[in-house]
Amino acid sequence: MKKLLISLILILSCCNVTEAQTYANIPGPENVLVVYKMYSDVSDSVMEYYVNVRNIPASNIVPLFLPDTAITINNITHPVIIAEQGNIIRDELNHQWGTWYATQHAWKYFYQYIAAPIKEYIAVNNLNSIDPGTFGRDVANANRMI
Repeated sequence: MKKLLISLILILSCCNVTEAQTYANIPGPENVLVVYKMYSDVSDSVMEYYVNVRNIPASNIVPLFLPDTAITINNITHPVIIAEQGNIIRDELNHQWGTWYATQHAWKYFYQYIAAPIKEYIAVNNLNSIDPGTFGRDVANANRMI
């Protein structure tokens, strides 16, 4: 019995005491960034609905232009497309061959047309509530890959 009691005390002392979840610090609409694909009826509809329901300020709405385009790395050019009804950024050659891995060309497309425009929008519009260390480190890592 004594060993059981000591074991229970040890187990309980190692457990973290968790607090009940509260809604005291829910981020407000000014802390939400809505990113949507331009020239897409579905994306427009979702953006408009979300902005209206959540009262997101206009300064927190980022339109992205996502064209099918050619990306060049080390003098090698590949066409990059938005495939699968807009869900996948793919090197068109991989799309034709049916392979499913992300190429450097697809990553460069992601950086040029998605990550960099969002980062620039945040900087230009003084939307500094994100942790610049995390986002900056992720973008820097992506930039090194290109």
